[in-house]
Amino acid sequence: MTAGRALLRDDLATLLRAALHPDPATARAAWEDWRRTADLVEIDPAALRIAGLLADRLTRLGAREDEAGRLILWRVRFTWLRAVTRRKRVAPVLAALDERVRRGIPRPSRVLQRGARE
Repeated sequence: MTAGRALLRDDLATLLRAALHPDPATARAAWEDWRRTADLVEIDPAALRIAGLLADRLTRLGAREDEAGRLILWRVRFTWLRAVTRRKRVAPVLAALDERVRRGIPRPSRVLQRGARE
């Protein structure tokens, strides 16, 4: 890493300060600063990851009803629901693979590897 180079972009550092700073006044000031400069239509993936940390703190920051606050809460709920849905879809596949392992049946990748060598 180059000396003097920041680890985070300024906007991400500001959002992280809003999410995690122990002083509520500093966190609120960081939230307001980020909110003034954020493009709510084009929030990048890194900012969305940090925004997930911020979701629990929005009420204490007085920002739960703010447009950006509602967007962050919606996005966190959407991400959670998508993860639950994906886990439900993949659960039967994982259970079947687990059963194959318990029976001693080789995993499909090993079967394919043996077949490729022959």
